[in-house]
Order: sequence, then C-alpha cells, then structure tokens
Amino acid sequence: MAEDKTTQVNDGLGLPYSLEAEQSVLGAVLVEPEQINDIADALKPEYFYLPEHRSIYTVMLNKMTRNELIDFVTVLEALKSEGFFSSEDGKAYLLKLANSVPFISNLPNYVTIVRQKYEARCLIKAAREITEMSMDPASEAEELLDMAEQRIYNIRQGRQTGGLMPIQDVLASNYEIFRKLTSDERDQYVGIPTGISALDEVTSGLNRSDLIIVGARPGMGKTSFALNVARNVAVLQKRVVAVFNLEMSREQMVNRFLSSEARVSSKKLRTGDLSPDEWSRISAAASVLCEAPIYLDDTASITVPEMKARLR
Repeated sequence: MAEDKTTQVNDGLGLPYSLEAEQSVLGAVLVEPEQINDIADALKPEYFYLPEHRSIYTVMLNKMTRNELIDFVTVLEALKSEGFFSSEDGKAYLLKLANSVPFISNLPNYVTIVRQKYEARCLIKAAREITEMSMDPASEAEELLDMAEQRIYNIRQGRQTGGLMPIQDVLASNYEIFRKLTSDERDQYVGIPTGISALDEVTSGLNRSDLIIVGARPGMGKTSFALNVARNVAVLQKRVVAVFNLEMSREQMVNRFLSSEARVSSKKLRTGDLSPDEWSRISAAASVLCEAPIYLDDTASITVPEMKARLR
C-alpha cells in the first residue's frame, strides 16, 4: 500500500509522480461519481503511477461504460472480486481516498498534474532507451535519430485530444475563415491550385487538413498524376512539397519529374538516346526543378507516424 506522502521518486528509478494528485482524483470520483464523465476523456488508467490506483480507476471507467453505479461499496466489491484488495485493506484505502480530496472543484488541476507526471515519466523512459541504444557500438546514427524522433512524437501524439464542441463555436471559427477568404490576404487561405484547372474547379484546390486519396487500377497513371501535382505546387505556387514513395527510388522519381518538365519520354532518359534539342530541354528542366522546394524520400517500409516525424 502506498504511503500517505508526496512522492517524487520510486524504486530508485527517479520516476516522478504525485501521490496526492492521484489520490485526489480517485477520491473526488468516490465522493461525486458524476465527475468521472468530465475526466474520462482526458485521463487514462496508464497515467496513474501506482498499480492500485490504476486498478481503482479502471474499475470506475468500466462501471461508467456499463452505466453502473459508482460508489464506495460497488468499487470495493469489484476490487475484491479481482483479488487486488482484501476486504479490510480495500475498505481502509477507499475511505482514505474519499477523505484525501482538498477541493473537488480543483479536480481538473489534479488531472493535469497526474497527466504531466505521466508525460515526464514517458520522456525519462524514452531518454533512457535512447541512451542505451546510443551506447551500442552496432547502432547507426541515422537509425538512432529516427527512433528518437519517433519516441518523442508518440508522446506528443498522446497529448492531442478532440471532444464535443458547440456548433456556435464552430460557426464563429468558420465565419473568421470566410472573412479571411474575402480579404486582401485571401491567397494565404484559399486552396492551393494543383495546376490542373478541371480538378481545381471541382475541389477548389488543395485545402488545409484535406486527405486526398487517388485510386485507380494498376498502370493508369496514379504516380504520374501525383508527381505532376507535386511539381505544379512546388514550381508554380512556390510551396514546399514532400514526396514519399515506397516503391520508387529517388532517382526514378527525379527522372519522372525531368521527363514531364522537359517533355521528353522516360524511355529516352533510361536509354540515353537523346537529340541535342532534347538535351537542351532536359538542361532547362533541371534548372527549373533545382529551384523547386521538393523533398524526396524513398524509404520502402516507412509508416505514417515516421513520415510525420520526418516532416517535423
């Protein structure tokens, strides 16, 4: 059983946590069970450091999910059935939790403390893993950097939460967007043209937060289409573009860009059967592409989180 004191380290590992904050969160729900509706979205069982606290909170969440009563007796019986507490130990500790809440109105602050301590522990663990791997002579620097970025990204990703929002708040946000679209700065907020007028007429260009999926049978030109859009956005609109291709090398992608820009068939680029005029067009196309803010990645097994980490 945890001692009733503020504890910042445990088991010699130096992992921070706040005993009082964890106890206050659980005690607040025992005293006013409806409070769990306000914190369930922001607080997960793994955020608690002590195993008994994780078990108690898991029981509370399960009861909320099943729309069952949450109180001293029902939580105690559930913990006893799982064999985590004996009857007397459980009763004493739950009473202790119920009496440990300074102010129930401060519950959001207690939740914030618990979550911040969890994130600090995650950072410490990630740092230790990175340190241990860095000490391995067989480790490569590039792999270590990717791994470090991914660990930090995973922690940051866990902080992102959505939630319900009143429609009037969304309307106010949309109205501000409409105002910007009709202002002198509309070019900064309107969709980015793809360079394909018929497509832009339908989609209004590439808009923020859009996920656009291009689907077709094999050999129909999906890659060529995507690379043409990337070229148009980078060359014509001067926007930074990142291209991830899991099947084609960077050299092959550049040849596609050159072929399209110079109006020279890709077969001629592969064979070198080029006329002086075609060499001239290729040279001009290369000069244009050199100025374009395009970045290429041909990692074969890259995942979406890894893409986001590299973009950061």
